[in-house]
Amino acid sequence: MSKVKFTRRLNPNASTDLIPMIDVVFQLVVFFLMSSTFIVAPGITLDLPQSSTTESIQNEGITVFLFEDGRLFIADQEYSMDGLAEYFSSGAVPASTSVIIEGESGVPYQRIISVLDILRKNGMKAASLRAETSSD
Repeated sequence: MSKVKFTRRLNPNASTDLIPMIDVVFQLVVFFLMSSTFIVAPGITLDLPQSSTTESIQNEGITVFLFEDGRLFIADQEYSMDGLAEYFSSGAVPASTSVIIEGESGVPYQRIISVLDILRKNGMKAASLRAETSSD
């Protein structure tokens, strides 16, 4: 009699499927992006004046930050009044762009008017002043 030799046909498959793990990580990233808040200018904090009649405005456009000590910022870049005039007259900013002015509560009124004059001279039509809502 001859011997029958049996061979094993099934080889163990030890590969790991990564697709479910990628799905979970993607969902976590989306969750954290949707639940986080975004700060417009993270390095600039102002003590805004209070108003009981404030309305919410969109953050679309350019924000100009005015400080009591005379500093003036757009995003993280500091400008002088002449530098601000050059920034808006350079043509890099379309006239249809809205401009939001955020000034500390102690900024002189003349300084705000000077910024508004620069905006108007350079064709900027939409300017808003931002204030905090008071608890009145």
